[in-house]
Amino acid sequence: MFTKSKKLLSVITVMALMAGFASFFPISGGGGTYTSPVGFGPFAHEIAQAAGVVTINVGTVNQAADGFTYAENEILLTGGYDYVITGTSTANYITIDDDITINITLDNANIDVSETDGFPALFINEGTTNLTLVGTNILKSGSGYAALTVTTDAALT
Repeated sequence: MFTKSKKLLSVITVMALMAGFASFFPISGGGGTYTSPVGFGPFAHEIAQAAGVVTINVGTVNQAADGFTYAENEILLTGGYDYVITGTSTANYITIDDDITINITLDNANIDVSETDGFPALFINEGTTNLTLVGTNILKSGSGYAALTVTTDAALT
């Protein structure tokens, strides 16, 4: 009897540990939602991915993930996903620099890089960007740029 109880306790413990660890690792397929916890190893940013949508919190992102690169405060959207941008940042800014069609939703985002030297909050250099606004969004640029900059090689709808 004691052995069966011990085995059952072991099985329950392993199942509880697996359920707890599931939130720390990406889950692929099935259209499920993945949210990486902030501050854990290689997932030290806040990003959620679900069925072709990447949600980026501009205030906490600090490294690249599927759908974008990150270096020196630039979040470079690389396509292949629809993007939802949230959060508040006084350092990070967003760039689209490929000839792609991309869908971006600013959802109560506040990107204020006015204290930086020469960066727009949202820089669309190439391709077509479909922009949707949800809630109150604030974009402020660094000196010499419009907060939302669209070059002649790009289109904004």
